[in-house]
Amino acid sequence: MPLPHAEDYPEGRLSLRTRVATLIGDPVALEVLKRHLPGIADSELLQFLGPTPLLDIAAMSGGMIPPHRLRLVAEELAKL
Repeated sequence: MPLPHAEDYPEGRLSLRTRVATLIGDPVALEVLKRHLPGIADSELLQFLGPTPLLDIAAMSGGMIPPHRLRLVAEELAKL
């Protein structure tokens, strides 16, 4: 199932377009990631993927990050 477009997700100060390194650097955003995408913050690949927006990582993951989980993350990040 293809991912929705970035504009289909809610946005705020932090969003799915935010670099993963930035999300992990924010304690509240990090908790959001851990809650909905366990393991993403602990991946050794973050040294390569840190500058990549979360939505791009989801697109490259070949379906490993389901759209409904991205929606949950986007909704919580938009409230921060």
